[in-house]
Amino acid sequence: MPETNTISPTTISIPADLSVAKAAEMHAQLVAALDAADPASRVEVELDDGVPTPLALQLVVSTTRSFPTDCLGLGPRAAAALTSLETPEED
Repeated sequence: MPETNTISPTTISIPADLSVAKAAEMHAQLVAALDAADPASRVEVELDDGVPTPLALQLVVSTTRSFPTDCLGLGPRAAAALTSLETPEED
């Protein structure tokens, strides 16, 4: 039986409590990981535990809009946060 070549995704964890002071550094790390990713690999973006700050959410959203989905994945917390932003609140 031939071996399947599976490449584990590189995971970039965005701190849920991302501050203005660390936002540029986190963005640079994320862009560098996505730019360096092998075409056959994926980079997974995940939020750390906790309630994400608006900056953390903004970084997740901008990443999904800036990079092709074939090289980008979202971890469960990042995906849930994105879904909650897309779901209108009921009054």
